[in-house]
Amino acid sequence: MQLSEVKREGGRSMSTHHSFSTEDPKIEDARVVILDLHDGGQVPREVPALVRHTQEMRDYVTVERDRGIACMQKTLLERIPGSIAIHVHVSRGIVDANRNPPFALSLPFSENVSSRLMQRHSQIQRAIRAILSRSNIKVVIDLHSMSPKTPLAPVPQTTTETLSEHVAYWMEAQKSGTNRSIDLCDSSEDGSLIGNRRLAECIGYHLEQAGFPSVFNKPYAKSVKHHPVDFTQDRGVSVDFPKDLVAGGIGQQFSLLNSRPSMRKIMALIDPIEQSIRQYLSD
Repeated sequence: MQLSEVKREGGRSMSTHHSFSTEDPKIEDARVVILDLHDGGQVPREVPALVRHTQEMRDYVTVERDRGIACMQKTLLERIPGSIAIHVHVSRGIVDANRNPPFALSLPFSENVSSRLMQRHSQIQRAIRAILSRSNIKVVIDLHSMSPKTPLAPVPQTTTETLSEHVAYWMEAQKSGTNRSIDLCDSSEDGSLIGNRRLAECIGYHLEQAGFPSVFNKPYAKSVKHHPVDFTQDRGVSVDFPKDLVAGGIGQQFSLLNSRPSMRKIMALIDPIEQSIRQYLSD
């Protein structure tokens, strides 16, 4: 299966293919999969042009994007032998590969558009699962970045007509919300264990030693059910970084609308993550 929405990279050659095949021989040798499901900024062609090309949509996609994670993924890929990376290019604010139907679409499009977007979602998920189902995969690290602050007000329902209000809501949260720590997610929203607690604790320990406190399974908004996909299963963990730990402002203070990946910040986090993976594989 070939998908233009997903990029698979393997080894140190840093392939620039925008599609991948599950029969790639590098996949057969892989032990570690590094997922980046939310640092994509593409708005699919199924979205009507009148909405797709607006400034409101560009701002919405920017706020929703897990800024800095693609750079972190690329660096880990270069430093961890036997690793491959899966990167989803489509904006999670349109089609979220990390949520199950019917929660994968964040915006209420027409029935026809929604149907075609869900077909795309299904194709992406099948391609990811085809790799993760391989018995040679021992570790799955699902990387994310989130708003540095938890909103105080409930997350509002967003439509294509209220994109600017959605952006304003998250910008306001950066002024009045409560600070977030790195979140290690190994449990479902009902509290049942779905990830690998030993790996999660190992990552938490090395992050703490590097001066980065973390918490376990603390959603940014308890009023919202995310219905995440269990991609990590018992082989991995999701790691969610506050965006200001992996990105910096462009000529000014960090902002959700005005930031870019900061390699200085990212490199400070790479060492403890790499150490954790290597330790887990050697135990």
